[in-house]
Amino acid sequence: MRGAGIARAWLLAGLLGACASNQSWRHTAPELPTNAPSVVVPRVERPGPSLLHVRRAGPTTAIGLVLRTGAEIDPPLASFTLELLARGRDRAVEDALGELGGAIEVVWLGDGALLRVEVEASAWREALTIVTAGLRSPELTAEDVEALRRERLAAMQRRDGDPARRGLHLLQRRLAPRFDALGEARQAVGWSIEHVRKAQEQWLRARPALVAVGEAPRAELARAAAGALGEWSASSELPEPALELATARREVLVVPRPGLAQTAIVVGRAIAGDADDLALELASAVVGSALREVLRRDRGDTYSVAVSHAPARSGGLLAIETQVDAAATGSSLRALLSQLKAAQGRFLTGDVLRLLGRAFQVERMLEHQRLGAVVEAVARLHVAGRPDDALAAELRRLGGVRDDDVERALSRWFEPAAMQVVLVGDPATIRAQVEPLGLGPLKVIDDRI
Repeated sequence: MRGAGIARAWLLAGLLGACASNQSWRHTAPELPTNAPSVVVPRVERPGPSLLHVRRAGPTTAIGLVLRTGAEIDPPLASFTLELLARGRDRAVEDALGELGGAIEVVWLGDGALLRVEVEASAWREALTIVTAGLRSPELTAEDVEALRRERLAAMQRRDGDPARRGLHLLQRRLAPRFDALGEARQAVGWSIEHVRKAQEQWLRARPALVAVGEAPRAELARAAAGALGEWSASSELPEPALELATARREVLVVPRPGLAQTAIVVGRAIAGDADDLALELASAVVGSALREVLRRDRGDTYSVAVSHAPARSGGLLAIETQVDAAATGSSLRALLSQLKAAQGRFLTGDVLRLLGRAFQVERMLEHQRLGAVVEAVARLHVAGRPDDALAAELRRLGGVRDDDVERALSRWFEPAAMQVVLVGDPATIRAQVEPLGLGPLKVIDDRI
């Protein structure tokens, strides 16, 4: 866990400990700090077309090429192709960047993707030239495709061997397929160099945006960006992914793992692209604390509970994950859903929300000390079509989200009846304990390759 995550966990533990109790926070409000830290935000500038710059002094510079996806792009094949382009023929792109002291990383954004590189401050121009050339004319071979495919299949095998990750993957496939960048083995075994070339053409239909975080002079950065992106084919309007939310079915999906001593429980739902992300993030913290109190401290059924919200312009995904002893599958699932129901209409004091928001501000400010994290935050902002000052507005608002905003998020997005339930474990054990809960028919998913 990064330092920012530790700081948030330490502060949130004290703030949210009362969430699962029957007492209202209006009567047990914590003491507020007398001196709140000042809010420091990355300032996004636009020195030129398709160029976003955050000034940051230091020995390194981070750059990122932000590519948007259209509705016709298949996420697993698109991410596979982009990773190939990031490597280059016989890993030539990776090797060239390594000579500059940097490495390239592909970050999947749901509605797009980011190619991110951090290099010595004096080498950002060369890095930009290497990355853009690799995207446009990589001259990939069938051997390159086969080498990455073997790695992908191994990654899928590792994912599917982890019950919680396998459950989350199935939830993604059912409710938010654009977040499924890894895909299924059945698909990957059939990809060829022809598939990759077609996917590359789709990636190149829209000119990428360049994000730079460092102290490069503005005029010099603009000239370099114009040179690297200026000959790119004219941008075309990509068809947007459908905004219709996938509806959770009244059924329990079971991924069979006979004899497994534990059961992975994953519940979640699709989230509208125009949802109030900050209120939802605070609501997720409240729910996460409540579930940890009930499932871990009170019942002793689990070591951890994770509540995550992955936002995207075309709609995101809310997911709750935990693993419990197989013998406690039914009772733990009942307790989890019961606690979600109890969160409906829960009210919070303004004091608690201000302190909770301050904890998130501190976490974000710590996170924004990392150049790579700033590049990703600006990339997400650009892909989502948000204004350049959205990062600053978000950080400032975190200290003042209203209680009715959070209550609305709890009420709208955490309703148990709207959650899709996915269980990974022994089907016989699951059936005996879960069928009496009346959550709908159990559907066993045949995930054999």
